[in-house]
Amino acid sequence: MLFRYNLFAILWAAMMLLGTLLPTSSLPQVSTFYFIKADTLVHFLMFTVLTFLLIVGFRKQYSYHRLHHFAIRYALLVATGYGILIEVLQHTLTTTRHAEPLDLLANTAGCVFGLLIFKWIHG
Repeated sequence: MLFRYNLFAILWAAMMLLGTLLPTSSLPQVSTFYFIKADTLVHFLMFTVLTFLLIVGFRKQYSYHRLHHFAIRYALLVATGYGILIEVLQHTLTTTRHAEPLDLLANTAGCVFGLLIFKWIHG
């Protein structure tokens, strides 16, 4: 049951991993605002979606009672940990991508925003 309800989150996480580890040489360097790069905004949005999907998936499954009951805590822990892992992998596995503290902050802020969206929709 856990896998079935978290399939979308797993697929989304796999696409995120590919997107963050592939070279960005073909992507234009675009500034969204004066202080935020488009890449940072994408990190924020990716982790917003991931956290929302994880909370929904953890809440829907009943195989693991603690996971169901503390879905928000576990989703934040998993998504934030995944954000740290992605930044470490960017630093160690690629030569074209680098770990950036602002991306890590955007990942974490996206996790919190995903939680807020879940609370807003589901009460």
